[in-house]
Amino acid sequence: MLNSFQLLLTQIVQAAVTMGSIVIVLWIIHFVDTWLMQGGLKQRFGIQPRTSFNPLNFLIAPLLHVNFAHLIGNSVPLFVLGALVLVQGQLTFWLTTLFVMLVAGISTWFLGKPNSLHVGASGVILGYFGYILANVFFRPDLATILVATVVVVLYIGLIWQILPRKGVSFTGHLFGFLGGILAAWVAFLFLR
Repeated sequence: MLNSFQLLLTQIVQAAVTMGSIVIVLWIIHFVDTWLMQGGLKQRFGIQPRTSFNPLNFLIAPLLHVNFAHLIGNSVPLFVLGALVLVQGQLTFWLTTLFVMLVAGISTWFLGKPNSLHVGASGVILGYFGYILANVFFRPDLATILVATVVVVLYIGLIWQILPRKGVSFTGHLFGFLGGILAAWVAFLFLR
């Protein structure tokens, strides 16, 4: 029992350090883009629906943010939800993250509003949210149910992010969420 608790505590600390590092990197990127590049990274690597197709943008756009308010709004849920996915294992976390980025990015490129620019970690956040909720159906144990319940209580408002609203990339949010659900299913099938 004590060894299990120590292992869980170690995993939680490692997940917090990793997610903290990722959030710090997002802040550094934002400072560089805002002050050194005058938003040039957003213009170069943001997803612009049905313009030149660059798969690299699907991986970089989630690292960029419109402004500091956007970054602040994404930092805490990214840290919390990402850590909850990361506790389940490095491979699960990185494959889920990659899968969500690609599903949300490709879908946004095909279906996003024309003449718009899509950036930010919101799609990844909603992907983690979808992953955690879907995991209840694929791995229905007490820990998974408790985690999902806490996540729903804390972040039920994320559901509204998948509905169309002016100035918000609902396609990135919706397909990030669906990508998280698909990632949970794929993880269940192949990463047991």
